This record gives sequence, structure tokens and C-alpha cells, in this order.
Amino acid sequence: MKLFNAIAGGLAGAITLTLVQQWLKRHYTDAPRMDLLGMEITRRKLEKMHVKTPPDKILCPMALTGELVANTAFYSLAAIPGRHAIAAGTILGLAAGAGGVLLPGKAGLPPQPATSTYRTPVLTVSMYLAAGLAAGTMISLLNKINTCPEERL
Repeated sequence: MKLFNAIAGGLAGAITLTLVQQWLKRHYTDAPRMDLLGMEITRRKLEKMHVKTPPDKILCPMALTGELVANTAFYSLAAIPGRHAIAAGTILGLAAGAGGVLLPGKAGLPPQPATSTYRTPVLTVSMYLAAGLAAGTMISLLNKINTCPEERL
């Protein structure tokens, strides 16, 4: 596993997730609002550290930064199996989507950002799956580019 390929793939997945989420938010009233969930998590973490919660215009970029870092790290795991990065990205995306739908309520967070209508859970899993596929594809492409011709035999 090449660290650069893993991080680049993870970043591709994180960016894809963010872009898809923002696009869905602008085009569907029942789009997943994982950004609101991220803000709530950030707010709770700050409260636990006894830090005054900033206004939403500051909290939102803080949460987004945390999400990008965490999602980059998560989706970079698709590089671990090497040649099967796309399959690994697919599994990671499906797992993250299922977790996004099922875990917030169990963790004491509001479940509505991922479950507000019948369509929202499907959109949630789909956007995380797209991110996993983007990460796995990027890693796979970078692995092929960085492989010497002798190693391809």
C-alpha cells in the first residue's frame, strides 16, 4: 500500500461525499443532512471540552473540516487490499451509508438527517457508496500509474 495513493483516494472519497451531499441538499427537500449531524457532533464535543459553542457560521466550517479529515482517513482504508481497492471502497461506502442511517439514533443523536422520509435513507447510502467508489477508483488508478512495467507482468 502506498501512503500517497491511500490519502489521495481517501480525499477523493471525502470530496465526492461532500459534493454529492451539497448537490442533493440543493435539489431535494428530503436530502440527507449529514452536515447538520456533523455540526451537532462538533457542538457536543466542544461542550464536553467546556468550550463555548461558536455561532453556526463558524461551527459549520469547523464541522466540515472535521468531516473532511475523518472521511479522508476512513476512505483511505480502501487502499489496504491493494488490487481490490474498488471492491474495498464499495464495501466501505455501503458500511458508512448503513452506519449513517442506523447509528445516529443509537448514539443519542437526532436520526432525522438520514431518515426524514422514505427516500432519505436510500440517498444517504447512495452518497456514501459514491464516495467509496470514488476513493477505490482513485486508489486503483494511482496504483496502476505508479506501478513499474516489470511489476505489471
